[in-house]
Amino acid sequence: MSLFEKLGGAPQQQRISYNEEMKKLQAGPTEYLRNAGLNVPDGMTDPREITQHLMRSGQVGAPRFRQIMQLLGR
Repeated sequence: MSLFEKLGGAPQQQRISYNEEMKKLQAGPTEYLRNAGLNVPDGMTDPREITQHLMRSGQVGAPRFRQIMQLLGR
């Protein structure tokens, strides 16, 4: 047991499965993005439309968008 665990302050690490997260994103992109703290208008379901909205509204910048696209292998 580490010192942090003994003191009750150990950071808890959670494994995030890439595949699980992708399934959640594909199942409900608007809800997934809202849960991530982004503002996506009701009725927006097209991925390109959502992406353009997030970039135009300044919620996601070009550098971050490029990182995401690299992660997705696109």
